[in-house]
Amino acid sequence: MVNGTSGDRSSSTTRRRRFLKSAGLLGAVGLAGCMGNGGSGDGSSGDGGSDGGDSEGSGDSGGESTDSGSENGGGSEETLVMGTASEVSANFAMMSGLGGVVNENTDDVFLDVRPSASMAANIGRMGRDEIDIGLIESTTAHDVNEGNEPFGDVAVDLRQIVHGSTSDWFLFTEDESLSTIDDITSDHYVAPGPSGSRVTDMVRRVLELGGIEYQERNVGYGDMGAAVAEGRVDVALGAFTNVQVGTVTPGWVQEIKGTVDARLLGLPAELQSEINDEGWGNSFEFEVDPEGWAYVPDTPRSMSQVTWLYGTAETSADAVYTTLETMYENRDSMGEYHELLSFYTNDEHWTREPHPGFSLHQGTEDFLEEYGLN
Repeated sequence: MVNGTSGDRSSSTTRRRRFLKSAGLLGAVGLAGCMGNGGSGDGSSGDGGSDGGDSEGSGDSGGESTDSGSENGGGSEETLVMGTASEVSANFAMMSGLGGVVNENTDDVFLDVRPSASMAANIGRMGRDEIDIGLIESTTAHDVNEGNEPFGDVAVDLRQIVHGSTSDWFLFTEDESLSTIDDITSDHYVAPGPSGSRVTDMVRRVLELGGIEYQERNVGYGDMGAAVAEGRVDVALGAFTNVQVGTVTPGWVQEIKGTVDARLLGLPAELQSEINDEGWGNSFEFEVDPEGWAYVPDTPRSMSQVTWLYGTAETSADAVYTTLETMYENRDSMGEYHELLSFYTNDEHWTREPHPGFSLHQGTEDFLEEYGLN
């Protein structure tokens, strides 16, 4: 586990950068411009809740996590232990793929990618020095920044490293009398997500903000379509990923379209603005391919959570820099490790939608300045 300081670059990293400069590669590098069936994804609520934006679907790609140092070749290699999300989530698969990108393309850093009960749990894990870096989603980041319980006394100085992905959530129904979430009444049963999930907490906040009364029944992500088809709930939750730059539809959402005549519920523009003002969530307008959906609003709007990879002020700046450098130099092939990694070919993806109130890690600042991405 790395607990270094944010001092000067290591000599090996410096030599590597000098080689790139002398070869004319550094600075001349340009930019080209959830995948399987979801389980219930309940997770545990330890360290501040369960999966927040991290169980939109289980991943079919990405390598398995590896114990620290199991494939290390010794020498000056630094290990970063990474906490991710539940093992059934696309975010765990995505970060496992990221580990493959880094571990196969540099001898200076080894990423030891491990699942977490939730992304919220990564805060406690960093505080206990169990992991060096971890994924955190925007609802949890907001609560940490505001000192909301159970994050009132966070013992670590969190620093943002790089944007991960954005999970874009929506509500759907088979009921033809419902077109927007404003049509939901106190007679309707709504599944905002699994019990204990940070996604569920965010959706509850959206519905409360909209003044919507309903009856709640918690359902696992992969069971949403069946719950509507069987009449257990009237309204359920679905997700896309990264709708701002190229929509990915998880496998369990594909199954929803084959299970029920699903109608996507609209989100009023005023409520979208209020969500963005609150800071614990994001809402984006996006396009939906209407094929397979019984109804799509004229302007679909999401309830979104943005994930960022975090470290602390004590996490090695050298290791962070080398990790980002290796990703950047291999960005064109990252999609081969996991589809969600393909978005790193877009320079805007690296710093998209940072969480307010947190500084960038020193290694990230150095990387962005070196490659002109700031």
